[in-house]
Amino acid sequence: MAEIVIDSAVQVLVEKLTAVASEEISLILGVKEELASLKDSFTKIQAFLNDASKRQVEEEAAKLWLKDLESIAYEADNLLDEFNYEIVRRKVEIKNQMKRKVCFFFCFSNPVLFRSKLAHKIKNLNIKLKTVNDMAVGYLIPSRVANSATFVPPVTETDSLTSDPIIIGREKDVSMIVDMLLNPKNEVVSVVPIVGMGGLGKTTFARLIFNHHERETILQKLKEELKDKRCLLVLDDLWNDEQKYWEDFRSSLVGINSINGNFVIVTTRSNGVASIVNPRYQHSLGILSDDDCWDIIKMRAFSNEEEISEHLENIGRKIARKCGGLPLAANMIGATLQRKDIDDWTSVLQSGFSNSNGDTSGVLQVLKLSFDRLPSPLLKKCFAYCSIFSEDQKIEKERLIQLWMAEGLLVENDGNDMESLGSRVYDILLQNSFFQEAEKNEFGIIKHSKMHDLVHDLACSISKAGSFNVENHKSNPIPPRVRNLAIRSLDEQESYKMALKENAIYLRALFSNDKNHKIPDSVLDDCKNLRTLALRNTEELTPSIAKLIHLRFIDVSFTGIRVFPESICKLYNLQTLRAFRCFKLQELPSQLRSLISLRHLVVDREEHFEMPIEIGKLTCLRTLKFFNVSDENGRRIEELGYLKNLKGEVAICNLEHINGKEEAARACLIEKPNIHKLKLVWSRRREGNNFNDEQVLEGLEPHPNIKSISIEGFRGDNLPSWIMNRSISDQDLEINDVQRGGLLLDRISNNNSSSLTSLRLGNVSDVTCLPKRLFYDNQRIMSMYIRNCPSLTHIELSAHNLKSLEIVCICNCEKLKSIRYLIQGEVESGYFNSLQILAIDNCNEVTEILSPMVLEPCTSLEYLQLSRCHNLVSFPIDFRRLPSGRTLDISRCSKLRSLPKGDISCLSGLTKLYIGPFSEEVGSASFYEIFQGIQQLHSLAMLALYGWPHFESLPDELQHLTSLTQFVISNFGIEALPEWIGNLASLKWLYLYRCELLQHKDQ
Repeated sequence: MAEIVIDSAVQVLVEKLTAVASEEISLILGVKEELASLKDSFTKIQAFLNDASKRQVEEEAAKLWLKDLESIAYEADNLLDEFNYEIVRRKVEIKNQMKRKVCFFFCFSNPVLFRSKLAHKIKNLNIKLKTVNDMAVGYLIPSRVANSATFVPPVTETDSLTSDPIIIGREKDVSMIVDMLLNPKNEVVSVVPIVGMGGLGKTTFARLIFNHHERETILQKLKEELKDKRCLLVLDDLWNDEQKYWEDFRSSLVGINSINGNFVIVTTRSNGVASIVNPRYQHSLGILSDDDCWDIIKMRAFSNEEEISEHLENIGRKIARKCGGLPLAANMIGATLQRKDIDDWTSVLQSGFSNSNGDTSGVLQVLKLSFDRLPSPLLKKCFAYCSIFSEDQKIEKERLIQLWMAEGLLVENDGNDMESLGSRVYDILLQNSFFQEAEKNEFGIIKHSKMHDLVHDLACSISKAGSFNVENHKSNPIPPRVRNLAIRSLDEQESYKMALKENAIYLRALFSNDKNHKIPDSVLDDCKNLRTLALRNTEELTPSIAKLIHLRFIDVSFTGIRVFPESICKLYNLQTLRAFRCFKLQELPSQLRSLISLRHLVVDREEHFEMPIEIGKLTCLRTLKFFNVSDENGRRIEELGYLKNLKGEVAICNLEHINGKEEAARACLIEKPNIHKLKLVWSRRREGNNFNDEQVLEGLEPHPNIKSISIEGFRGDNLPSWIMNRSISDQDLEINDVQRGGLLLDRISNNNSSSLTSLRLGNVSDVTCLPKRLFYDNQRIMSMYIRNCPSLTHIELSAHNLKSLEIVCICNCEKLKSIRYLIQGEVESGYFNSLQILAIDNCNEVTEILSPMVLEPCTSLEYLQLSRCHNLVSFPIDFRRLPSGRTLDISRCSKLRSLPKGDISCLSGLTKLYIGPFSEEVGSASFYEIFQGIQQLHSLAMLALYGWPHFESLPDELQHLTSLTQFVISNFGIEALPEWIGNLASLKWLYLYRCELLQHKDQ
């Protein structure tokens, strides 16, 4: 498979050569003809590679030829990078006006000497390539020279982009395992190994069991038959076959819980592992039927509305038979054939793949077919690069694209920038199931995904020795001439120093996550050809990093780094600098403006962090998390105006330093369509009354594509026209610490606000009520956060809101008296089906709240908080109407008379409980009744009890909470802790507050 990776590398080289040959500097240095000759040689080589990839070359001579070619390709890439470095350095020095005459722009190099060395290197490369070309003719059939332009097809617009694997044909298996769980044997711990080769869907099957619709029935059955805690533990993809470790682990489980009814489900590819964990029974997950495989292919390849011809179905069923009953194979083949014509289906059928081996190699053969049919060498190269990640690692989309850029895989063409091209590549790989388990942010943008372990194996088999992961003593020795190296952890630092030193000159990417051992500076100095450097164990970078002129990507996120060396500003090829969550970082290099290739500056510090001077010179910049305005030249708002390519999230702080609308407009935010989240902040510590905030906000009009606007510290009386005259469509709006918040809301509500999706209101003193029109007709609002609004007296939510609201959080509104749901007529089903979080905290004047649980079950509600509402009298709660409850906080409402109804054991998934005290009219006996059945809450880890001084004991039911790790006892009249406290085996923290009668507290 090496020819695939090299083919992609050569294609990228041809494109680079085309670009560099057209640069003016190539004429100045007199190497234009040499570069053109080099390009021709690689173009011919590309034709041979195209043929080699089709033939799946296996001859030893051909493999040696490919190895030689790979070495030459990397050598050529390094040469082009040196050339490009000189080009960029020239541009920097011209911009900085260091030299006025072009012919003397090399201030650190003799131009004549550089030209001589460059020409000599190009000549040597051409000689080597001629030799390689001559060798190729001997055993490869020359192919027609192909168009070298990078082609990446558009992403197919289907739901399958982020769809989970389709599960078919496992009903009988599920039924068998669920039946075993419902009818436990007389054993403390029963183990059910799920054994089968890779690709059979063991992990998916285990997840199916865990999330089975009868899980509650299973738990209830266990509760009825046993009296104490039981657990279902799933160990996925177990490989360790040493019996001693398993026996120690099993003994630990029995020691933790010695009652019957506990289950462990183990998935493994190894029969040896299965026989160790349970020698008497292993559930072998069988292959699917051909019909099941066809159903999966059909569901992945076609939409529900598409008709399938009989001829195409016949071909599809024949392909399904070749999947060997493996759901992973069927899913990937189906994804590969999305929107393909009958010729493509026929081609797949005739491709010769077969999974009849019944082992992992057969699965890889099917995955390899999907890989082979990726329509671009670029897609293949980008996928192969992913072998550098560890199995099951979350892969951040933006970071991966930046890594592809650093490797030189993404080249701008036809008006598409590298990021757009990389995004298309990522989405196509996701669409074709090379990535899975995609996670999106609040705007529906994909942030992370993962790779199936077998797909990861495929990536490793393709990249072979090109990438290597070092993980503890289990790793094989670092292969010679490795290009990409990831060090997760190592027991002995000395064991890899020498290997690192020997391979340093070949490394292009170095990742170190080892927190115990730092990469020596001497090793970094030898990494002359490094493109990517990611460190998680450093507090400083060596000043000699400036010598690594090829560096395009530096990531020191989550480290204790304080400052960057100024020498980093000589890395003119640097595209990405990441220092995310570096809380000790004090400043950025003062000459950062010299990094004119920089596209992504990922630093998340705000307000008091001084910006580097003239950051506007970084015109390639796409990512800038924040910009702190100053009134100093080079740090004014106009610097943002030069950054026309900004995208994503941007916070602009210290807006008081802007002198009016005209100056604010120089930020040119309206010309930046790719910014989707904008935060505008004035400092809170301002003196005087003569503010120009209205004019400044008027000048900071964003592009209509904006999705989220946050305004903080605004002291104006009127809103800008761009808010008044524009519909706030599908937007999140946050208003924080503003002077005339009531006016702001009124003006917005008079506008077309029916598409507002989220409202955040904080530190606003003049709002007495939320305008009805703001919410009344809004059927799309999903979240509402209101905090620190001291004048707010009531909130009314209409039926339209209730069906869409997912989050309602209200806190520190001291005059709030009521929260009402305006529902006309009879209650319709589904009013509160979307509600996930309801939190009301520290609203002292509230006396009564209509509880949504009175109206209907809140099937999605996971978090319910009602705390520090000291005048609240009624809030009816029924535990039976909260099936999804995870956190329940009904605490410090000292006049609340309505006690929860139903058995608390109905909250089977509850992990945190904060409760009491209720009204003093509620006696201790009634309070203790709430805890009947609490011993059945096997996930409860946090319990906070708030009582009255006349409560002289704790509920006895609490002694059975063996999963409890934190226990808070406040304001009880107990004189001593109950003896059963010592039986809470998992308890780590015990907090005692205001228990004035408690004696011997030191014990």
